[in-house]
Amino acid sequence: VVSAVWNPTLAQKLPASTVAGVLTIMLRVHLAPDGVLRSTEVIQSSGFAELDQEATSALSKAQPFVHPPEELVGPDGEIAFDFKLICEASAPATAMPVQ
Repeated sequence: VVSAVWNPTLAQKLPASTVAGVLTIMLRVHLAPDGVLRSTEVIQSSGFAELDQEATSALSKAQPFVHPPEELVGPDGEIAFDFKLICEASAPATAMPVQ
C-alpha cells in the first residue's frame, strides 16, 4: 500500500557522493482502530529531511490501512508500531513494519 504512493525519484536525486548506497528511515506510527493514521514520528532519520518527509507523506497518502487486527489495539486505543523504509540509491525503496 505504501509503495504505491512512495515517490522514489527523490532518493534518486540525492547527490551520489553523499549517499553511501543505503538509507534507512524508521518511523513510529500510530493508527486508530479503524486504520486511520493518527500520527507519525521520525525516530531514525535518513539524514535527508526531504526523504524523511516523503516517507511520512507516503504513509499519510496510503491511509486508511484496511482491517488492522483488533488484538493490536493497545490500552490507549491506538495501534502503535515502528515502520522501516530502506532506500538504495540504485533500487526502488522497500518498506516493512518492524516486529
